Amino acid sequence: MFVVIAYDCANDKRRLRIANILLDYGYRVQYSVFEAELDEMLLAELSRRLSAVINPHQDSVRIYH
Repeated sequence: MFVVIAYDCANDKRRLRIANILLDYGYRVQYSVFEAELDEMLLAELSRRLSAVINPHQDSVRIYH
């Protein structure tokens, strides 16, 4: 499935980690927006990796199908 991932992160170190994770799955179309073609298994893996990095009280990651 084709997904668009957008993020907003308050911390520079976490922002870089998020971007590096997203580069493993897709390509950057804007500074904080990525596109990717993922199956359900890869999408779940990506979600787990991002959840381990973000601070849910300060950061936002949105995945649109």
